[in-house]
Amino acid sequence: MAKSGRPPKPAGPSKGCKALVKWINKKGLTRDQVCDLFDWEKSRLSRYTTGARMPNSRTMHRMEAMCGIPMSHWLES
Repeated sequence: MAKSGRPPKPAGPSKGCKALVKWINKKGLTRDQVCDLFDWEKSRLSRYTTGARMPNSRTMHRMEAMCGIPMSHWLES
């Protein structure tokens, strides 16, 4: 099955942003697939990956469980 959608934007400054983009690229996922997986709007994914917004603690915990990104990474540059 062919992939559709765009890849995520370049990673923001935090370790969390970089880890999320790295995880997406490693899994070969598109922006649409990630949004479907987490039930997010595309703008939310964009804000997390670019560093425009930091996820709340519940979202960080969910990403840690699903992606292996430690919550502390979102607080580190």
